[in-house]
Amino acid sequence: MGVKFLRGGAFKPRTSPYAFQGLGVKGFGIVEKAALATGLPAVIEAISEAHLSPIRNVGGIAQIGARNMRNYELLKAAARAGLTVLLKRAPGATLKEWLLSAEYLLKYGNGEVILCERGDSFSRPGPRGLNLDILRAALNATALPVIADPSHATHDRALVPAQALATVRAGADGLMLEDAINPATALVDGCQTMGIPGFAALVKQIKKLPKNG
Repeated sequence: MGVKFLRGGAFKPRTSPYAFQGLGVKGFGIVEKAALATGLPAVIEAISEAHLSPIRNVGGIAQIGARNMRNYELLKAAARAGLTVLLKRAPGATLKEWLLSAEYLLKYGNGEVILCERGDSFSRPGPRGLNLDILRAALNATALPVIADPSHATHDRALVPAQALATVRAGADGLMLEDAINPATALVDGCQTMGIPGFAALVKQIKKLPKNG
C-alpha cells in the first residue's frame, strides 16, 4: 500500500504512572523482527539517552515525542548518536519553538531530521485535531520534511481519515497513522487506531488526490 516506515514504540510515556508503559527493552526484539520481515525501517520513540543505542542497533529512526520536544539534552544526545530523528511538536508549542528544537539536532551533528505535527492536546477535553496553519508555516520555513500524526491529534479513528486528507491537501510530506489487525485488543490508544481495511481505503483516497493538493 506504499508504507515507507513502521512505527514500533517500545516505550510509551503516560500521564498516569499506573498505565501501560510499553514493553520497554523487551519490545526491541519484536520491532527488529518486524523490520526484517518487511524490509522497512522502524520508528522507535526514545525517552532517555539510554534508548538511543538500542535504536541504532536495530537500524531504527529515533522519535522524540511531543513530551520531550523541549528535552534539550536528549535532543543533543540523539544528534550525536547519528540517528535519523523524527521530532514531534509539543502541544501548544509555537513554530519558532518547534524549529529551534530541530536546530538542536542540526547543530549537534544530525542532518537527518523529520518534523511531525501532532496537534495541540493530549487526552484533555477540548478541540482536537492537527494545527494545519503551523504545518503549512513549517513547510514554508524549512527544507526539512514535515509530516503529521492525525491519530494522536484526534484520539478518534472516525476522525482520522478527514484529518489525514486535509493534511495531504495542505502539502505535508507524509503521515503517521496507527493501524492494527484488531484495534479492540490494543493495550494503548485503541480508540484512535484504524483497522487494516479502513487504512487501505484511506490510502486509496489519498492516491486519488491531485498531486498539487
